Amino acid sequence: SSPQLSWFGRPATRPPLAPIAQTPAAAAAAVEAAVVMTVRSMGPLCGGDVEDRGDLAPLVVEAVGDASSEVSARAGRRRKALATAAAAACLGAAAVVGTAWASAGAAGRPARGGGGAQAVGLAEEAAVCAPEGGDCHISKCCRDGGARGLQCFAKNDFWASCEDSCTKGVHKGEKHGSYDQYGKFVLDSWSCEELGDRSKAGCSTFEGESECPDSRCMWKGGACMEACNSFPDATGCAANPKCMWKGKCMEACSTFDTQDTCKPSDKCVWKNNKCMEGWWTFTTQESCPASNGYMWNGTCNEDPCSAPGEDCRSTKCCSASRGGTGMTCFAKDDTWASCLEACDDKDWNCTQLGDRTKFSPGCAWAGKSCAAEKMCCNLGFVCGKKDDTYMGCVQTTMKTTWVTKHIPMPAGWSGEVLGGGHNEYQVQPAGEGQKVAGTKLYCFMAFLPDSSEVALKDVAQKNKASIFGCDGWETFHSWKSAKGAWDTG
Repeated sequence: SSPQLSWFGRPATRPPLAPIAQTPAAAAAAVEAAVVMTVRSMGPLCGGDVEDRGDLAPLVVEAVGDASSEVSARAGRRRKALATAAAAACLGAAAVVGTAWASAGAAGRPARGGGGAQAVGLAEEAAVCAPEGGDCHISKCCRDGGARGLQCFAKNDFWASCEDSCTKGVHKGEKHGSYDQYGKFVLDSWSCEELGDRSKAGCSTFEGESECPDSRCMWKGGACMEACNSFPDATGCAANPKCMWKGKCMEACSTFDTQDTCKPSDKCVWKNNKCMEGWWTFTTQESCPASNGYMWNGTCNEDPCSAPGEDCRSTKCCSASRGGTGMTCFAKDDTWASCLEACDDKDWNCTQLGDRTKFSPGCAWAGKSCAAEKMCCNLGFVCGKKDDTYMGCVQTTMKTTWVTKHIPMPAGWSGEVLGGGHNEYQVQPAGEGQKVAGTKLYCFMAFLPDSSEVALKDVAQKNKASIFGCDGWETFHSWKSAKGAWDTG
């Protein structure tokens, strides 16, 4: 709501604020207009006929010390002496408003106009026609809309709105106004003066494709709608689900239903039999859509694995970043396979395609990329940023029983730390009644070549004993090591 002013104990509303000007000349006009409006709202306190007191405005503008030479010049051209003490009091009161306006302009803060319309700079607003219900007192034009077009109707010198029609007088729900000479609050009345020409009928009024004018409209999904290139900003563009903003408003990739029409190729990609925005167009983790089959690992990329509910016959793997942790790709038949924790449906052949997806520890190991986790699994390591393309776990602390040594970031790295490292932790068990993911035992053995250990390994392997009885196993060669002291304290 508009700030309240008090004249001799009685509250008086300030007139609706117009948008803050972006040029000195426009700023001067905006400040002076605000002061005139305030002077008029004060009635006889300003002395005589309020319509004759606009001569106070230049003096107030000069008094508030606006830095613009345009304001000073205007004040000089129209300076008049104040004849009465009442006029002096009026000047002081109006100067408060002038100062507030000048301060708002200097700070670059857009003020709010009547009707709750979004405030924009005067220069910008003059070049853009307003939507239905939007303020058009500067541009004096409206976007196409309604059954017969929209007309810019004036309320007063500071507000006008794009509507189908307008009735003179006080409109229902009006809250702005001023006090008359008797101290009565009077609501603003609409003059309904027509500013500019009426716009054309809205695209939605055309029912057939042949009637939909392609000069300003487009036919999509069996309906005529505003062409995307008619929206000058991202806000208006985003309001139309058939459009997308990529530096300019254009038809959304999702509106194209064939691979040949999926354009432009630098913005759209044909994937899973539909046209969608390419992963390379999303620059933040929040905007990277998993629903499109994309994953975030420092940048938005196409996920090489499938999410639950997707056909995984071609990928043969389940995506940990999109809900497939602990799942395996099981085939139903030759036409469908999906990621499941277990396959026990009698209507499925349950052929396993690929390996079970590991549970993510929520961190990255030493020397690996930590772009997605922003956390390292090793103590003494941090998730550091090398540049805009790589983030990895690097060691910054080496701790022994006796000494803690700090290690600098590698040469050439930016030095920014995105996360630390943590110690071992216990994985929480499955809750009561929940499915258990299952376990497998992995074992390994190290033996010394050309030693008696080789024969022991061969016997165990032949009998499927020792590590060879595990679900998975590996053997490694060892070597003789030199003796040394242990740092045990």
